Amino acid sequence: MILLRLKVLMRPFYLTISAVEMSLIVLLSSCWPSPTTIWWPGQRQEAEKVQLQFAHWQGTDESNALAEILLDEFNQQQTRIDATIKWLPDYERTVQSMLAGEDSPDLLLVDLFSLPELVEQNLLEPLQGSELDMLSQALRIDLFPELVAAFTVDEYLYCIPREFTTLVTIYHKGLFDVAAVPYPHSDWNWAAFQSAARQITESPNEYYSTFGVALNPDISRWLPFLYQAGGTLFTQDPQRMAIDSSAGLTALDFYLGLHLEGYAVVSEETGSVWTGEALGKERVGMIIEGSWALSYLDEEFPSVEYGIAPLPRGGSGRSTVLFGHCIAISAQSQNQREALTLLEYLSSVDVQTRWQVESNLLPARMSLQRQMEQLDPRLASFYAGADYAVPWRLPIGFERFVDAVNTSMKQVLDAEITTEEVLRVGRVIGDDLLRNE
Repeated sequence: MILLRLKVLMRPFYLTISAVEMSLIVLLSSCWPSPTTIWWPGQRQEAEKVQLQFAHWQGTDESNALAEILLDEFNQQQTRIDATIKWLPDYERTVQSMLAGEDSPDLLLVDLFSLPELVEQNLLEPLQGSELDMLSQALRIDLFPELVAAFTVDEYLYCIPREFTTLVTIYHKGLFDVAAVPYPHSDWNWAAFQSAARQITESPNEYYSTFGVALNPDISRWLPFLYQAGGTLFTQDPQRMAIDSSAGLTALDFYLGLHLEGYAVVSEETGSVWTGEALGKERVGMIIEGSWALSYLDEEFPSVEYGIAPLPRGGSGRSTVLFGHCIAISAQSQNQREALTLLEYLSSVDVQTRWQVESNLLPARMSLQRQMEQLDPRLASFYAGADYAVPWRLPIGFERFVDAVNTSMKQVLDAEITTEEVLRVGRVIGDDLLRNE
């Protein structure tokens, strides 16, 4: 259309112009920017903004609303970045597909267990390592070193920890009182744990049966006992598991033995979906859970009084398991510098402080620990556990190992196999996965 306009205008002025051509000239000239066209500053600024997308899993209505507010405030502070949240209901599957495709988000939440696979596929941009350092000094020195280590793969930090929790013992004070059992304390051990479970189970209750502890066939809940007994999952040989050691057998015999002796119960056997509900229904005296259980119990069972204590100490000392989330930058992002700006904002003390109002986990910054413990003294045991926790992070493909061990543990409870067989199954499957990594 522009070429036609030029051809018409280049005619000698003395040639006759038809009415149709004149109409076309008028129409096209009205679309041609004139020297006096005014560009408003706001219009130009909006057009130049970098668009960022933050992939996020669905939370509660309150936490989702807060996340939107935080990003809106970030956008108002910026003159060149416009960030939005992409809510993904089926998060783990969907985000991995997006990262490998053309619609990759710029930032994303990463679960500690999922980190190795995303790194292996080169889907995350490393933030700190031997040859690069994208983090500010103030942020780097304020992160819990245990979290930094947990989210580091092959000496590279791939994301900034946002929140974490460790496993503790949550106990029902009323059931302890009825059984005349002292409350758990920081120095209690396996024998005290077993004794409390037995006495609560045997204490009279005229309405329904109570059990000492709810323990599901779950390797993540058994793992602390393995390390407390002096065991470990892996040997120094990268192709050999260590799960079937004498320490492993001691730990598994203790853990599942509580069931076989009648002092422990699977949560479903109390008509509960999970162990937190079993405690809230006053069917069990103890559970082993993370800080996510506190908000649930407070909201669903406000009349239940419960306490928090570390996991019992084993023959080789303390251990627990650490779970956590971090925020990473996609390796496919075309705006990594701007994404880092948003990442550091989301990791700031102010944002993490506000986020904890709706989160059921602990902030990753050390400077907030005292404030959090003052607001809720129950959190002290979760924080203390970080010093001796084993990160819930296994090699790529070990979901099959986890499923096999959990299934085998259930078979012991059904009197189908022995604890030795559980460990053998774990070793065989684990060795196979390590050899084929």
